[in-house]
Amino acid sequence: MKKSKSLLVILIWFWAVSLVMAAPTTTKQMSVNNLTIDNKLLELKIKNKIGINFVKVSISLKNNKEIYNGPCTKVNDKKCTISINKPDKGNLPLTILFYDNRGKITSATIVSHYRGNKKHITLDSANLGVYVFDQFKKFKNVDGADLWTSMDNYFKKINPQNKNIDTFAVLGERYKKDVYDNKKSQEQFFNELNSQLQNNGH
Repeated sequence: MKKSKSLLVILIWFWAVSLVMAAPTTTKQMSVNNLTIDNKLLELKIKNKIGINFVKVSISLKNNKEIYNGPCTKVNDKKCTISINKPDKGNLPLTILFYDNRGKITSATIVSHYRGNKKHITLDSANLGVYVFDQFKKFKNVDGADLWTSMDNYFKKINPQNKNIDTFAVLGERYKKDVYDNKKSQEQFFNELNSQLQNNGH
């Protein structure tokens, strides 16, 4: 009888120990599950150097499907963040548009790659120029390489004093001045630019 009681006590002790040992495992598994969820998110850390405030952001996939339309969580006057579900690499590039309170595009950028859970984005004339060039290429329905050569040659010709000209930055500055500041339509801007390139002999 005593033997049976001793055996029962031992079994109960092992059972209690197994419960204690299982608790950290469960907690650890929950942590792993949470980490898995977090890893599905991509945080876009945006720094605004374009000089114009925006109130809304639109993010679209390669197929033009919009996956985000809303505000950017403010960090300070020049920085904000947006968290989105990580897009598959096949859905890149992302097109990100920034709008003011009148619904006008203040800036834009194209995200063609990212690593990990964060992507740092700087809004400046060069990044805006990348977006404008992509739109101009679609507007003309031509090969991007030939159009780039034509535009690069033209901007260097009209800016001979600047041997290290950044064509994307120049294009972004022109777009900001003509379309945002002077209220030209994008179509007007592209038609004028196209005429200038043709008159330049390209």
